[in-house]
Amino acid sequence: QPTATKYKWDDYTFIGMLELNPYGCVVGAKSPYKTFAELVQAIRTNGKNLNYGTAGQLTTNDMGPRQLFRLLKLTPEQTPTQIPYKGTGEASASLVGGQTEFACGSMGPSLGLIKGGQLRALMVTTPERMSQLPDVPTARELGYAEMEPIVGWSALFGPPGLPADIRDKLADMLKKVAADPAWQAGTATTASLPYVKSPEETREFMRVQFQLYRSLGETLGLIDAKLP
Repeated sequence: QPTATKYKWDDYTFIGMLELNPYGCVVGAKSPYKTFAELVQAIRTNGKNLNYGTAGQLTTNDMGPRQLFRLLKLTPEQTPTQIPYKGTGEASASLVGGQTEFACGSMGPSLGLIKGGQLRALMVTTPERMSQLPDVPTARELGYAEMEPIVGWSALFGPPGLPADIRDKLADMLKKVAADPAWQAGTATTASLPYVKSPEETREFMRVQFQLYRSLGETLGLIDAKLP
């Protein structure tokens, strides 16, 4: 439970970001929603009758839509119903089969279905458009920049008080990894984006992540808003 946690979000030595796992929202190929704006309009006007699939409650598949609903200032009566599945595979199948209207999550598992014409991507949260999906606009382009922090990521952390020289050596190692063509190619096969950042930039990224999910947790009544 967050209220019982004895450490804070920054009780680590931040070494470096490694990659981003693109996140976005998709619909089935037969969906009437051709654009993200059309989906948003449907949510605003008919949200209580819409279902969205997830890989389970409190996953990013769940929290991304919750952030969107918050930005749209929906009331509980306007909010679409979550259908939690056992994984992203089942959630994607529900879209293809028409059991759910939309889903948001990591784009990697959906990429094959998108390219195969079974799913339609409407938006990605990465700062720039994905090279594999150049026609899919970013959240920022669509006016939803607050969706950008909803993204998968990998980073390297150390224990509190890690000596600076060791931290710097590890950070330099990440820079070398980022320049390795083999690593770049391997990362691309998973639809991830190289995103190697300095210790200071990594700490700032984590601060934004913490603030986002803390505020969502408070909004949903999952954590105590009085926590320091």
